[in-house]
Amino acid sequence: MSGRKFGYFSMLRAMSWRQVCLCALFCLMLLTLIGLNLYELMRLGTESAYHNCENSYLLASRELGEYLRVADKAIDSASRRIEEMRDGGATPEELPAYMTRETGNLDSLIAGPTTGVYGYIDGVYLDGTGWTPQEGYDPTQRPWYLGATRAYGNVTHIPPFDNMQTGSTTITVCKMLAAGRGGLFLLMDVDKFKSVNDTFGHEVGDKVLIAIANAMRASFRKQDVIMRLGGDEFAVYVPGVYDEATAEPIIKRLFDRIYEDSPPELGERKISVSVGATFYRDNDRFSFSDLYKKADAGTYESKAFATSHVTFCR
Repeated sequence: MSGRKFGYFSMLRAMSWRQVCLCALFCLMLLTLIGLNLYELMRLGTESAYHNCENSYLLASRELGEYLRVADKAIDSASRRIEEMRDGGATPEELPAYMTRETGNLDSLIAGPTTGVYGYIDGVYLDGTGWTPQEGYDPTQRPWYLGATRAYGNVTHIPPFDNMQTGSTTITVCKMLAAGRGGLFLLMDVDKFKSVNDTFGHEVGDKVLIAIANAMRASFRKQDVIMRLGGDEFAVYVPGVYDEATAEPIIKRLFDRIYEDSPPELGERKISVSVGATFYRDNDRFSFSDLYKKADAGTYESKAFATSHVTFCR
């Protein structure tokens, strides 16, 4: 073993410094070439993996897009049919039966399990799968209801919900029904709500919103549709009310209840709201968006008053 080491060392000593440098340079070039080949192999492998992932992603995106297109058409068609059935005087049994049939059709179209066709119609929750909500279930606070309301009658998608227990992901497709029966539509903003938050804190601001929600529930009937559109904006649809003479006592009752329910933290300051009101009559066919714009104009005019006020817009 020592002889080999001595022999190798002697060989190096016998080489000139130029030869040593050339040998070292050759070794360095060889190592560089090996390194470049390894890098190229790694790069090709990475690009291949990237392209495979990209192709899988594009394929999944196309499949998801196709599912949503089918669901969009199905929900739009079903909602139109339900509107026609309501206008035609469908019985309470006919709407759930139709939704049950549509749930089966939707499962067949998408070729997979769905959560079915369900909705909140004229103050009643209806579900095509036969699911019965637990006591205290409030459809008007569910993401699908709020999302459909904000979409103003257009088909819309609710962000995916991941079920950690089943490992499934649910994307809800929803649409707000057109007003089937004529009635009163109210759009309401809390006056100087930012000032309430800035002066008394967000906790008191939350109490103001809760007080208004409670006042609305106490002031309207079960069949009336109460909505919180976001922030300090609320809306109510009151079927069967067609004129200002009938609407004014209802709105006054709401104003009185809001005033009485003002949180004690506000001291002498009381909650006031600006309301825009408009009517949807049985023969009207304009969209919810049009109804909203009319009421919104009235809300803007009502803000000129120091206390709760309603402006009717035709």
